[in-house]
Order: sequence, then C-alpha cells, then structure tokens
Amino acid sequence: PAWGAEFSTLMIASIVITQIVGPPAFKYAVHAVKESHQRAKLHEFDGVRDVIIFGFESQSIALARQLQSKGWIAKIVTSRNAEALQLSIPEDLEVVHVDSRDLPTLKTLQAEKAEAIVLLLSDKENLDLCELIYEHIGTKEVIVRLHERHYFDKFHELGALIVDPSTAMVGLMDHLVRSPNATSLLLGNENDQDTIDLEVLDEDLSGMALRDLRFPSDIIILSIMRKDQMIISHGYTRLRIGDIVTIVGSKESLEKMTLLFDHA
Repeated sequence: PAWGAEFSTLMIASIVITQIVGPPAFKYAVHAVKESHQRAKLHEFDGVRDVIIFGFESQSIALARQLQSKGWIAKIVTSRNAEALQLSIPEDLEVVHVDSRDLPTLKTLQAEKAEAIVLLLSDKENLDLCELIYEHIGTKEVIVRLHERHYFDKFHELGALIVDPSTAMVGLMDHLVRSPNATSLLLGNENDQDTIDLEVLDEDLSGMALRDLRFPSDIIILSIMRKDQMIISHGYTRLRIGDIVTIVGSKESLEKMTLLFDHA
C-alpha cells in the first residue's frame, strides 16, 4: 500500500510510452537493417511497352520476336560471352551483355521502366533477380520459368507469375481438348484475332459503364482485374482508374483500344 499507487502509475506510463514509441522505432530498425522486404513502388506507364528477358537461348529469341510482332520492344540480357552462347546473335533483336546481375546492372538496363521482366535462368539466379526486382525495381509483371518445384512458394511470395514446364504442357493440351477454339484464340493462333490486357489510365473513363463506351463492333471485354480481384464484366460494369481490362478482337481494333485506354 505504501508504494503500490506509484508503481502502477509508473507501469502504466511505461506501457503507454512503449505503445507510442515502440512500433515506429521497430519499423525504423527493420528498415535500417534492410529486412523490411517491402515491394518497391510501381512506376507509371511511360507509353512504351517494353520487356527485358534474362537468358539467351532459343526460347528467349522466339519470345522476343513474338513480342516484337505484337508491338513490344524486347531486350535480351545475358552474362555469357559470344563463344559460350553457341547461338548466332540475331540482327533484329537487341542483346545486351552484362558482367553481373546486381542492382546497378538493373538500373543501367532501366528495368524500372519495363512493363515486364522474364527470367529464364536457373532457379537460384531467378530468385536472386526476383528479390532485387521486388524490393528495388517494382516491376509489376515478373514471369519466371520454374525448374525445381520447391522454389514455387518463394517465387509466389514475391508476386511472380510462374511457368512450370512440367505441368504447363499438360494444362495446355487439356484446354485444347476441352475448348480448342478459345485456347487457339488465347494463344494467338488465329491470324485476325488476338487478346490483350490494357490498364485504364484516362480519367475520363473512370466511372463510365462499359455499355456507354463506343467500342469497335468486334471487340469483346472478357474480364476486369481490380485490386487483384477478377470481375466477370457485363454492360453495367463501371471502370475505375487502374483496372486491367482483358479484351479480345481484331488486331486493328485492339490498336484503337490501346490508344483509348492508355491515354492518361
């Protein structure tokens, strides 16, 4: 009784001070030792759709050419010298030789401006690059080719899109069996049809219902991605800034839609 009141006051004051000062101090300490592992801020679209592909091989060459035919600017990055590549460097593609795959190299490649980065290296090399991109570059779409299954969760935690060759082929043939027309369309096998994802950047489109927009007659809205949630769209669905709209139609009409949605 002689000192209980003073002791309880001291304890309550200590708890209050800890609750106020503790969280921001702990946050500062985590950032100071570089253990926060927060995702870097996404950069705004600069009007150019470009992709960086790590790994020089037949698949990366084919992918770069395929993307170039769709209007993308593709850049292949390799640390192997010309003799070790055992592949002739195509004149129609940009192939960049680097000595290392660290953060300064990513900055030199202007990776922060890329719309997508594709990693076709070993799982360990892909994971190191994926962590750098996640924490320092902030590229939204990082596509990884997986070799060993136990790396799957690590890539998934970093928000990467994972392609597992061991299951991708089975899944593709399964869809071709059950829905050959839709799968051929999504794969771009139809000469006059294609699909594309577009981000809503124009303030004038925000709040507008799809039925009120004047789309070309052959355009179909498949879905809308909003804050990582897939929305099956209909005529009364209203657009919001930042929505990712999946569209199918003729290539000419898709070019018109690109100008409409990407005009900020």
